[in-house]
Amino acid sequence: MIERGTYRIVYKGGDPRFHMEGDRWPSPVADCSETGLCFVRAGSESRMLEPGDRVAGEMRFCNGRRVRVSGRVVRVRGTEIALNLDEAPIPFYDVMREQIFLRRTFEAPRLTKASDRLSVGGE
Repeated sequence: MIERGTYRIVYKGGDPRFHMEGDRWPSPVADCSETGLCFVRAGSESRMLEPGDRVAGEMRFCNGRRVRVSGRVVRVRGTEIALNLDEAPIPFYDVMREQIFLRRTFEAPRLTKASDRLSVGGE
């Protein structure tokens, strides 16, 4: 198993988008990290992408923040494109802000008062 050098956010909700330069429409993002981005491109876009192609565009996070990114295509599976953001990565700060936003928005509320805690061992 290959270990990643950066933390990856896998999206299962929300509306993150990557708008690649030259495309008409922004694409849904499947996952991202500081150095990588995987998005699902509309099949109607005319420019075909292949591993090694350079691309640039704008990542729009669920929290509304936008970041310019660029890098090289490393994998194409149908309409799913994976990028290595070797030219303009996503700042660590933005990845962490997005993670905090997602946790606050999509996770169930946590117990906050001592009286709400479950007793352990009959206490």
